[in-house]
Amino acid sequence: MKKIDIRPHTVTVVRTDGTKEEVPYQIKESLVEILFNRELKLNGVGVIKQNQLAEKILASGLDELLLEDEEYERITRALSLVEGLGKNDVEFAKRVINATQV
Repeated sequence: MKKIDIRPHTVTVVRTDGTKEEVPYQIKESLVEILFNRELKLNGVGVIKQNQLAEKILASGLDELLLEDEEYERITRALSLVEGLGKNDVEFAKRVINATQV
């Protein structure tokens, strides 16, 4: 099993008027988003399976997410296909890639 730290962390965003604001980066919601990346080319069975994992993620506690090895592999595959990540996504990617073995 793998354990991912899912506590929100703070990132800085620059508004259109040039001002900066500190906002929470929502790990759980980001994990759910990448599960449905179009590059995964999910079929009907695949999208249902991903949705079951998404529901597990959203129902998890506030601090950590425990994943079976197969679930973790699905998340890392999805993360590897996501394009357009930026500096604010570094901590998110680190938490997934460096998940603790339990």
